[in-house]
Amino acid sequence: MLLLVAHRRRTHLKNGVDILGMVESLGVSEELIAPLRDSSAGYFALTFALYKIATPLRYAVTVGGTTYAIRKLTAIGWIKPVPSRERLKEMLQEKKDNLQDRFNESKQHYHTHMKQRGTKVMDEMRKYKTEMRNIKNKVKKT
Repeated sequence: MLLLVAHRRRTHLKNGVDILGMVESLGVSEELIAPLRDSSAGYFALTFALYKIATPLRYAVTVGGTTYAIRKLTAIGWIKPVPSRERLKEMLQEKKDNLQDRFNESKQHYHTHMKQRGTKVMDEMRKYKTEMRNIKNKVKKT
């Protein structure tokens, strides 16, 4: 924000630049300049008005400078270029396929694990059943 200091006129900056004269030379209409010239709002009002006048220029410099910087950084290899639409689709399909493969592997592992557990449980049940028969036969013999 511009710091305004008290001089003879409110339209002078610290170093004595005639702000209203500069704004007039830019072609700003008298309708917009007159309220600033006759304003009793003070330095902050003038500073805010100048800020609003300069905003479109700031945005243009920011967008243009960013675009230029991205192109330069891409050209020297510091930023990877954005893939084409087709390549993005391929990458997405590869991700989906990879995820599907991992899911299928996990599912197969789960089924194998559950079969092994089922077999182990059934073996233990048979063993228990055999032990129970043996105990029952011992009891009958006695």
